[in-house]
Amino acid sequence: MPISNKAIAVSVALNIALVGALVYELGDDATHAPPASVEALKREMRPMQVNPAWIKSGTPRFMAAETSHVNTVGVTTGLWSCDGPGTFEWTYGTDETIHLLEGAVEIDYLGKTLKLGPGDTAFFRAGTKATWTVRERAYKSFILHDPGRLARLYRRVLGV
Repeated sequence: MPISNKAIAVSVALNIALVGALVYELGDDATHAPPASVEALKREMRPMQVNPAWIKSGTPRFMAAETSHVNTVGVTTGLWSCDGPGTFEWTYGTDETIHLLEGAVEIDYLGKTLKLGPGDTAFFRAGTKATWTVRERAYKSFILHDPGRLARLYRRVLGV
């Protein structure tokens, strides 16, 4: 059975839309990367306000320092600390990769308990929540990355 002109037109239109969406998502990240570092950069840790409803117990004190923010690629890096004791819920608005530098934490995430110590790394997806328990102090580096509309749609459709 021959393919109709209408089917070909629809196929071409869908392929053009897909390529357009990919170009939009990728943007011009490759040509607008941040400049290379030419000297060391030190940022001061400052108190960080957290939604009081997130605090489940204790009196955690939060500090943070943004070390870079690159709008064109949707990436923010920084340092974060929490002096415990405290248990709190964290809602992830973007994807976040953390690397624990000091201390220890227990994180209830997606039905599992993660126990992280110095040198451990974890990844949290945008749109999820985790419950953190910090007994004394935790100090981490983080990378926030907006997964983009296509990835969010893909995750929603596939439930991942």
